[in-house]
Amino acid sequence: MLVVIRLILILFLPLLFLACTQDNDEPNPPNILLILSDDQGWGDVGYNGNQLLETPNLDHLAATGVVFNRFYVNPVCAPSRAAILTGKYAFRTGVVGVSGGYENLDSEEITMGDIFQQAGYRTGIFGKWHNGRAHSQKPNQQGFDEFLGFCSGGIGNYFDPNLEWNGKEAQTKGYIADILTDSAMHFITGAYQMGTPFFCYLPYNTPHTPIQITDSLFDKYKDKGLNAATAGIYGMIDNLDWNVGRLISHLDQLGIRGNTLVVFLSDNGPIKGRYNGELKGYKGSLHEGGVRVPCVMNLPGRLEPAKIERLAAHVDLLPTFLQFADIDYTIESDGCSLWPLIKGKPWPNRQLVTMKQTSRQKQQSGSTVEFSIRTDSTLVVESADGDAGYDLVQDPGQQQPLSLDLLPVGLVESKDSLHAILDVTDFRPQPLPMGEPGANQQVFYADEGHATGHVEYYKGFGYNSDWFTYWSTEIDSIYWHVNNKSPATYHASLLLNCNQEAVGSSITLKVPGQQASAEITESFLGPIYQTQDRVISKGWSSLRKPWKEYSIGDFNIKPGIHSISFHLESIRNSEAMFEVRGLKLMKID
Repeated sequence: MLVVIRLILILFLPLLFLACTQDNDEPNPPNILLILSDDQGWGDVGYNGNQLLETPNLDHLAATGVVFNRFYVNPVCAPSRAAILTGKYAFRTGVVGVSGGYENLDSEEITMGDIFQQAGYRTGIFGKWHNGRAHSQKPNQQGFDEFLGFCSGGIGNYFDPNLEWNGKEAQTKGYIADILTDSAMHFITGAYQMGTPFFCYLPYNTPHTPIQITDSLFDKYKDKGLNAATAGIYGMIDNLDWNVGRLISHLDQLGIRGNTLVVFLSDNGPIKGRYNGELKGYKGSLHEGGVRVPCVMNLPGRLEPAKIERLAAHVDLLPTFLQFADIDYTIESDGCSLWPLIKGKPWPNRQLVTMKQTSRQKQQSGSTVEFSIRTDSTLVVESADGDAGYDLVQDPGQQQPLSLDLLPVGLVESKDSLHAILDVTDFRPQPLPMGEPGANQQVFYADEGHATGHVEYYKGFGYNSDWFTYWSTEIDSIYWHVNNKSPATYHASLLLNCNQEAVGSSITLKVPGQQASAEITESFLGPIYQTQDRVISKGWSSLRKPWKEYSIGDFNIKPGIHSISFHLESIRNSEAMFEVRGLKLMKID
């Protein structure tokens, strides 16, 4: 109850201390507000020519700031977030995908939060983490003093969402982007009152699906003749733009706008079906449309308005911030500070590497990763669908592929060198950490697990709220690959749905050297329900269902890497069916 009460104070009283002042004649270290949107493409802003979408606040930031017109990220979200946080290409941090453990950042990596925290900054993150759910991987253990949001890749309900607040569950009221903005403003006010510089990271989860937005904003864009999907997404972007305006106004009211660098960007390109200029490809693609996103830096009085056409990328943000804030910290980065480029100083030619995990289907044919390499003028893409080069100066829409023989020699050499690196890189997901200090209870979800036999993901791709289904025979199994940090005894439960025909069957848990079994004594079939989605589809919507916790048994586990697996035994009926949302572990010794 205390968590809920305090959170309500955060959400509704963010301006409580605005009247206070600081008596400090010393120049203050600069603040940084980093705003990241989710699935907002290059064309999802008015200033890039979108005639139907209204983004006045982002347009104003662009008109009065530095626009990076060729800014690149990864084609999907978790790798982009890892690269932003560390200044490294994501595959070097353990992150190459969005689920199945491929999204988990190595907990030993040094993040922006770590560095700014050590430099005396107040650090806060408000939104979508998507770089690990284990205790050591969460934001509060990765350099952030304050965290409100969620650690998975998404949530199913954008209205009155249940979030995590500094390790505790928090039931909130309102629309998700408004809640995150309120909390960020409260955090900024607190740092201001303490006389402490702040690094505020605001990774929104909108306009990522599910498509949920208020009636007024949905109708606003439906009335422009747009289909439901585009109208809903544009409504979410409209709301995000409004919240960006609130943040800027808040900085103005505090009198710290001139000492706060505001940076806005997105984590990847848009989903298919809406305006994205002439760019080829969408989210998930290594082509321009999948990885080129809007990016603006704005600091009144210190940054003159400009539009920069040279290559820039997510890995450049950390080095840029360190130079801007004059923080002396040696980092291992694949990027470089953009400050000289912003200030009009000579800028070298460079190459950018972008990489993605291939689909599960393509992995079966031996392909694990796909990549592209860019220069200021040329692009080469190597994927399971074929290789191609493009002249981005003469053919920015990528209509005329070039023969690889016509590519610059340096680009071909880089391609060959990258192959040599990839050939010796282990792209398997990291085992899930367990048994860490302070983590007496853990839940491993289906999207972090693996299955054999007939078992499939219900939605087909094992992401976020997905679950295992078609678990029905003795040759099927479900397992989680873990890295246990300390010896302990755990009680294991499965979050299950099972039909009446499953009653009397047994589930057996197996870990090295021991096993435990439990008989199913009652059925439970929770109905699939949905929230306020504007588009109903298996891939886009927030299909969810309730789950019952079935106790399986106790087991001891030693330190090291192990598999915790579950198998069906003594199946009493050929029509028996089980679905699994996750594994819950409670430390008992």
